[in-house]
Amino acid sequence: MTPVDLNFRNNVQGDLFSRGFPKINETYSFFSIIASKEKEFTQNLAVLEKSGQISHLTKVLADWKTVDSRPQGAIIDVSNALIAFSMKGLEKIQAGLGGTGLQLASLKESDPAFDAGMKTDSPAFLNDPPVTEWDPLFRHAIHGLLKVAG
Repeated sequence: MTPVDLNFRNNVQGDLFSRGFPKINETYSFFSIIASKEKEFTQNLAVLEKSGQISHLTKVLADWKTVDSRPQGAIIDVSNALIAFSMKGLEKIQAGLGGTGLQLASLKESDPAFDAGMKTDSPAFLNDPPVTEWDPLFRHAIHGLLKVAG
């Protein structure tokens, strides 16, 4: 198995293999990719990735070193962001890319719960209420989540 390059922002987002983002506040924005706009979304996603605004693990670990070296209670100016996708969101991105570059078939096989989605998995296995009782926001297709913290 090839080791993960922690400096390469495509490999490991910063909130996953650390203590999370150093933060006082954070905001979550759920989104859906508009039908017929998959290609445009995918192109804009590539621009976002190249911008460096999505935090990779190396940045988050450096931020934690800065936070840990400050006197307790001192506030520093630091911000981080991540973007995550549901299986339906990855399918939209794949449609925007064309082809099979994301290898979704192997992901569906290796993680059937992720493939099924929260509407199928959560009520049965997490003791959640029926989908009909969920907040209306979560009853329609959610393709992704943008998290910003600072």
